[in-house]
Amino acid sequence: MTDFAAIMPGVAAELLGEPNNNLSKPPREMRYGTHGSLSVDLENGRFYDHENSIGGGVIDLVKHKIRTDHDGAVAWLRDHGYLNAAKAPTPDAKPPQKTIVETYPYVDCLGQPLFEVVRYEPKDFRQRRPDGNGDWIWNLKGVDRVLYRLPEVLDAVRNGDNLYLRRRKGLRQPS
Repeated sequence: MTDFAAIMPGVAAELLGEPNNNLSKPPREMRYGTHGSLSVDLENGRFYDHENSIGGGVIDLVKHKIRTDHDGAVAWLRDHGYLNAAKAPTPDAKPPQKTIVETYPYVDCLGQPLFEVVRYEPKDFRQRRPDGNGDWIWNLKGVDRVLYRLPEVLDAVRNGDNLYLRRRKGLRQPS
């Protein structure tokens, strides 16, 4: 029989990435997101997403994050080794190591770097900005947001090329 509360730390780390350490209260509760709007109770194996008013146990977290049904969540847990006796997770188990597979640089109109979006495998995305000393700060505080490939967009506008913008579902209009 699987102790779902015991596998919550590994599942949460794999699905949610790095917690918001400023708002987390280890070892009991970890908070995720810029404002800590998703909380994970590690002792009871429960989560609650305050933005979407949804919560539950490990299977519910998997269903919520990968947008699947109960059978899909169980299959995901099995595929990732959480339901295999051969890979029984322990409370101290470390999540799988993520590997950077791609970086997407965002630059200003002069081509100077502003920030990067980093893609990891297993699939995850994080944002970082240069610190001026050859290292990275893993947030975008104080950074102007610009279009991806801004210089190419500006060149296209100067050349009179047609530009097509597609609005992604779920994006809010500015107030």
